[in-house]
Amino acid sequence: MASGLHHAGIPPNQPAPWSATALAAGLALAAAAPDWVKQRVLTRILNCVFREALASGDLDFLAGRRLGIRIEDAGILWGFTHTARKLVVLGRQAALEVTIRGTAADFLLMASRRADPDALFFQRRIVIEGDVELGIAAKNFMDTLELDELPWVLRTPLLVLSRTLAAGESPARAD
Repeated sequence: MASGLHHAGIPPNQPAPWSATALAAGLALAAAAPDWVKQRVLTRILNCVFREALASGDLDFLAGRRLGIRIEDAGILWGFTHTARKLVVLGRQAALEVTIRGTAADFLLMASRRADPDALFFQRRIVIEGDVELGIAAKNFMDTLELDELPWVLRTPLLVLSRTLAAGESPARAD
């Protein structure tokens, strides 16, 4: 991972110049965009990022189901479903079957593999509310994602931000 950070312009042992507060503030700013803009942009990004998972059927557990991701410190709730071999971002009023909630920092640490996902769940830093079976299927899918498979435009900021957050985290670190 250090090589990815070095390519991002951050020397291997230097902290990145961002914090969890800045991450939450940036997400909150994005949340202020009109719903139709967020839905279109996020739908396009998700379908690009998860193109292979959609084609291989890895996201079929979500077909016709409604999953929410709540980023508490940013005041964001995004709902998703899977239909006709693509992910769709749901409108604000959609009834969700399950919501996975946590802070921006904890989701980032989990996505970047800087924290063990199971530890985050057991410590109740990331929480499943609603249909637990669907929530666990979503968590298990997240566990299978490989950072190297993400487009560099997403991977690089993820690595840089997670490195700063991991420097201040200890309880749920991945080995």
